[in-house]
Amino acid sequence: MRRRARILGLTLGGCAAALIAQGCTVCIHGRNWPFKVGTDPDALGVAMRPVPATIAELIAIPHVERPPGMRRIAPAELRTYTLRDVTLRSFQRAPDGDVHMVLADAEGRTMIAEVTPPGCTPAPSPWRDRIVEVRAAVDGVIGQSVIGWGHRTISMTGVGYMDSLHGQPGVAPNGMEIHPVLAICFGAGCALPDIAPTTPSGTARTASATCSD
Repeated sequence: MRRRARILGLTLGGCAAALIAQGCTVCIHGRNWPFKVGTDPDALGVAMRPVPATIAELIAIPHVERPPGMRRIAPAELRTYTLRDVTLRSFQRAPDGDVHMVLADAEGRTMIAEVTPPGCTPAPSPWRDRIVEVRAAVDGVIGQSVIGWGHRTISMTGVGYMDSLHGQPGVAPNGMEIHPVLAICFGAGCALPDIAPTTPSGTARTASATCSD
């Protein structure tokens, strides 16, 4: 029985990895997902003029528990931040569709950035166009890889998000993340796209557990 269960687990794990690698996303997310895609009540109040920041500065922000009523944590989650020339230490495609990135500075301090799946970002999101562009840029660099290591210099701009601490790889001590990433570029001194307010456009893709060739 144990052997059969182990084989089943390996099979399911392999299938999940294959689905993730092919870009398929099943939109099953927790209650905080609206904060990560810009459909929460405070999303339009997020300042789109980015604050230049370092990893050291972001992980020094005191951790605050989320207030009741599905509200953003002020001021950390009402700002966008730009990180320049940080190290992408590793990435992995998460089952929820995010590309989970571990960022590091020269002193080895780490934090997480998440590249959100467009297929799980509703059309009313003011950030959807940027999310689509960022995901295309990242997929163009990492291809179909499910997980990867190796240091690469990147710059990015995105929305602050303070996650709970639950053993995430590379998590900051205060749970601070860039989530979602709204602009990204690769290479030292790369030209980072500007983030301008965008209006909701396009049609949300229908999530499916089935991929077509």
